[in-house]
Amino acid sequence: MHKLKVRDLMTSNPCCIDIDENMLSASRLMLEKNFKHLLITGEDGLVGILSDRDVHRAIKASRSEHHVIAESLSDHMKVKDFMNWPVYTISEDSSAKFALEQMMLQKVSALAVEDTDRKISGIITTDDFLGYLMVQMQKEDDLYA
Repeated sequence: MHKLKVRDLMTSNPCCIDIDENMLSASRLMLEKNFKHLLITGEDGLVGILSDRDVHRAIKASRSEHHVIAESLSDHMKVKDFMNWPVYTISEDSSAKFALEQMMLQKVSALAVEDTDRKISGIITTDDFLGYLMVQMQKEDDLYA
């Protein structure tokens, strides 16, 4: 029986952004690529993760900081001020079940995925699991239709 692996669900070649970039650039990249998570890199490699929730938090901070509704994120708001760390990683050879268990245990919505050389090869998110579940449910519906 085939066991579902992280590599079967992950998004390969995830979007990364430098830790010193501003939140506006990060937000634009997320919108352009239609991603909810960006991996954050620095001099030492992978240093954090930024989610769409973090972008919303930055927008909220911008609004309260300026006491008006900000039309965009200000240039001085840096990714490093809103990112999450540490970043939890998992091997692409790990079972998908184990990845989901880790996400629930750590209370995170994404894990960075490493290849056998411990280089970042992808990202796996709760949306990847939901997409898989949707496909399985559709197959079941088709079977009993």
